[in-house]
Amino acid sequence: MTLIEIESVVADDTGLVVLAPTGVKYTAQCGGMACMHPEVEGYLLSLGSFMQDFDTCEYGCLYIDRDIKHQKKLRDAVNDYCEDNKPYGDLIRFDDSRMSDAMEGWIPVVLNGQLRFPEITFNGEKGFIHNFNCD
Repeated sequence: MTLIEIESVVADDTGLVVLAPTGVKYTAQCGGMACMHPEVEGYLLSLGSFMQDFDTCEYGCLYIDRDIKHQKKLRDAVNDYCEDNKPYGDLIRFDDSRMSDAMEGWIPVVLNGQLRFPEITFNGEKGFIHNFNCD
């Protein structure tokens, strides 16, 4: 299986990996100073500057994946951010069923609605957002 670094494709933009059986895995440095490198199979979309001003380190940095109270604060902040920011905010919500997978720079999301470019309709697909690494 091919492994691709998200930032090598989207550079400084926000990446959204939509989970799907593609034979391609994506990874990124996440987890703050813990320097985690999660890997997921799927396809990668660039969300441009969406969530580039959202700093996951404010919600526990390298402790997010270990502490439910940090995960819940992150969930609430992600959902508030998405509600306030278009066009992608209508599609994206934090995925409560994978809350423990959250870490700095690695946000589990569920997708519902119509993406305009590329034109894709999501109906509960799961993914991860990688917006940047704070360290």
